[in-house]
Amino acid sequence: MNKEALGLIETYGYVAAIEAADASLKAANVNLKKCEFVKGGLVTILITGDVSAVKASVDAGEAAASRIGKVISTTVIARTGEGLDEVFYKDEKKVEDKIIAEESFEEIEKEEIKEEPKEKEFKEKKIEDRKSQDSKKKL
Repeated sequence: MNKEALGLIETYGYVAAIEAADASLKAANVNLKKCEFVKGGLVTILITGDVSAVKASVDAGEAAASRIGKVISTTVIARTGEGLDEVFYKDEKKVEDKIIAEESFEEIEKEEIKEEPKEKEFKEKKIEDRKSQDSKKKL
């Protein structure tokens, strides 16, 4: 089990969600983990930290968002169960993999390889092909 609490605030509209996130972060020592855009104009923000801090920040965020928009729902999960992090943060793994791949390409480009000009051109073309394949995967 995770020792951190997870707070969720779901609003109708992005502006209300930003207001909720701002008030939440100012109210207590918490971290904004994610801002999830759901279909139909729903936006959910995820906040983590100590249980009492998350409760206080969710209450502050709910009050702030309700002043300028509509709050759909809020909840605080005191200690998230194993595997729940994977559900919420699955996209972060993809981002980490992308960063590692980009760093690898940069290292390849920086290497000063003493090769004949034809071999060097072939290697540069191969790097460009890899980059274009990665950019196509993003789409």
